[in-house]
Amino acid sequence: MYFFAYGILGYSYLSPELHRESCVWLQRIPPYRKLLMLPRLHCKSAIVSQCLPLHILIQAAETNVYMPGLAGTDCRLLMACETETLGKKWLRVVKSILMRNQLVAAFWPHIVWENPKQQSPKWSESEIIVPRKTEWPDPTARAIGVGGAITGARPNILIEDDLVSLEAANSEAVMQTAIDWHIAARALLDEYEEESGLQSLEFIIGTHWAVWDLYTYIEENDPSVEILKRAIYEPGDDGKPKITWPERWSWARIEQLKKEFGSLFPLLYMNEPFDPDLVDFDIDKVRGYELFGEFVRYAQEARDNELVNKLAVSDVALSPEAIGRVAEVRGDKMRGRRLTPQNFRDVFDRRDEYIKARYG
Repeated sequence: MYFFAYGILGYSYLSPELHRESCVWLQRIPPYRKLLMLPRLHCKSAIVSQCLPLHILIQAAETNVYMPGLAGTDCRLLMACETETLGKKWLRVVKSILMRNQLVAAFWPHIVWENPKQQSPKWSESEIIVPRKTEWPDPTARAIGVGGAITGARPNILIEDDLVSLEAANSEAVMQTAIDWHIAARALLDEYEEESGLQSLEFIIGTHWAVWDLYTYIEENDPSVEILKRAIYEPGDDGKPKITWPERWSWARIEQLKKEFGSLFPLLYMNEPFDPDLVDFDIDKVRGYELFGEFVRYAQEARDNELVNKLAVSDVALSPEAIGRVAEVRGDKMRGRRLTPQNFRDVFDRRDEYIKARYG
């Protein structure tokens, strides 16, 4: 697929590391459900919404890496985007390549029409049919937007390209609509499998736009989906940060992106929805605990001693007895105060006293 994109389609800007790895991963079937998460402006749509449909169509039945035993031209693709306009945009690229790319026509003449507008049963902005041996009710490829009617469709390959963006991030209702549509579209694949006995495929690409978005929902609720997630920079073999696509990005440009996007940078370019800048607390700082009667026990950490020291030298003087009640170290465990109503009142009283003394 990477060679096809680079050498046949002319996508010479693709990275031999980042994008080749992504292409190899996409072609490895099974698993049959995949979520590819690349940062913004890292050509994920070029790979999955432009190259992948064409690479599926050129597959011979006996060597089909996606759907063994089925000719690529007999596949039916549903290409979904946030809006139908975006879906039509990617389908237009596929149509243009089928009509104008001379290498595709030379190596795979059986998948192209000489005059598609006259020969193809369907050649519109939203649906196309390529030459195929079997006639199906569904077109070869159909573009649709979130919320579009899908009742009665029987695709065997579903491509979901950025179903959510800033609008969904700013609206719980819009985000839920995307999640609901994703669930409904998955049902189409299930129906295809029940009728044919064959395995359907699902390719999802996107970038995090919110802490709790469609992709977080998939990660937490659908173990059938294999996920490949990349960031604009990642730890290298030596442990130092390394730019994922150095041919396109520099450290100076990355620093500028951080300034431009602020708290959105971890979402859009690091694919990290739980960055401390985005949530009320850092999940990495949460510890587990055990209950023993009236006591809470949890593993001691250096910050516990730091807390005791801060309390001891704070603007509000605490007696040694009070500090001892806050934290008592026993071996490698920390035992808290008894969970009594009076102790809770003492803690909150001391908190208010401290805040008032320090901040007025």
